[in-house]
Amino acid sequence: MGSSTNGRGPREVRLSRAARAGLMGMVAVLSMPVITAPFSDGEERARMEKRELAAFPVWRGPLEAPNYFAAVGDYLDDHVGFAFAANRLLRQVMFYGFGDDPVDDVRAGTQGFVYLNDGIEALCAPETEDARSDELAGKIDRVFGWLEARGYRVSLGVAVTKPGLYPEHLPQKVSAGTRAACEAYAASPIRPRLEAGIEPSSGRVFHYPFAEFMQRRNERAFFPKENFHWNGMSTHVFARGLLEKMGVPVSAEFGAGAQRIEARADLVMMGFFRRIEVWDFPYAAQGLDYHPRNPEVVREYYERARGFSTWNSTDPLSDRSALLLTDSFGKPLARHLAPGFKKLVHVNLNHLQPREWKGFFTSFLDQLEFSDVIFLSHDSGLATTRMFDGIASIEVEDQGAASNTPQGGL
Repeated sequence: MGSSTNGRGPREVRLSRAARAGLMGMVAVLSMPVITAPFSDGEERARMEKRELAAFPVWRGPLEAPNYFAAVGDYLDDHVGFAFAANRLLRQVMFYGFGDDPVDDVRAGTQGFVYLNDGIEALCAPETEDARSDELAGKIDRVFGWLEARGYRVSLGVAVTKPGLYPEHLPQKVSAGTRAACEAYAASPIRPRLEAGIEPSSGRVFHYPFAEFMQRRNERAFFPKENFHWNGMSTHVFARGLLEKMGVPVSAEFGAGAQRIEARADLVMMGFFRRIEVWDFPYAAQGLDYHPRNPEVVREYYERARGFSTWNSTDPLSDRSALLLTDSFGKPLARHLAPGFKKLVHVNLNHLQPREWKGFFTSFLDQLEFSDVIFLSHDSGLATTRMFDGIASIEVEDQGAASNTPQGGL
């Protein structure tokens, strides 16, 4: 086919049905990125990639034309085409097909287990952290004392994480020394000095049920292998043990009616979602009422507060009220502790700034009435957590002020 004049004008071009179908198919394929762009989930992509997607630029005149068209290109890259879908597919192929790490922060273990890089090294570093343990134990002792002097009951829970609980599924890339340390962790979990420094004091509670978790770790849906955080049965078991240590009466019916459900895994940074099986506990007997981002007064003292909430119970296991101060492991735990109290306020302290410490731990606590203050840190982050630094600094400041106060006398 083609066209030729040969002195007689252009020849009419005729396409076969197959050629027309092929051309239409090509046009359709090339048009799909533009057609599907309005239906793409930009919020999901931004959340997974932990960044803001490019906005469509504003025309500011010919002098800014180069910058304008560069910005248009960035917008098209983010919003038009199949880059997001293709990226998600690539990560799934690399993870499921080749057992490769989907992103730099996440390590692919065996049999579908995933681990965070920082968590492995922090918990299972070959070198011991006895010196850090002594320093941390001393800091926690001062924090407990400062809160107890103000009438609070104080408890510390330590969440169990996978590097010590499931060392046999660690990624192949983990060094031999770190692997050996993780395998040996079960023989002497957590820092003995830390536990010894907290437990003996009257009224103080320390809860780290690593041994119980080891006994139950192979139960179905106990600790989701696809998650970084705990969920379901593991959080329920932890909460029950902590409430009992705190003197909250827990009956055999606590958690009745639990059933396995399907949920979404928490590691959205992997670039694709995985489904997990977890135990769901309704706690119907306690009549739980959940209020996210409440109380609003939190933001007056904690500007970047994200994870905070209030749980109320119409028929609690005790007449006490509690403030739960945590890292990111607190959100899955809060609803399991909530039945024990008439009110439980949970605040994730991960983004609390040093300049906000004094206002949060003095004025904020004074505004709300609590009988208990509960701290929670996961074991991989306990040695480096800063959640105790705020009160510790206030305690040091108070000590200094007291020592500089003139003493009366003859």
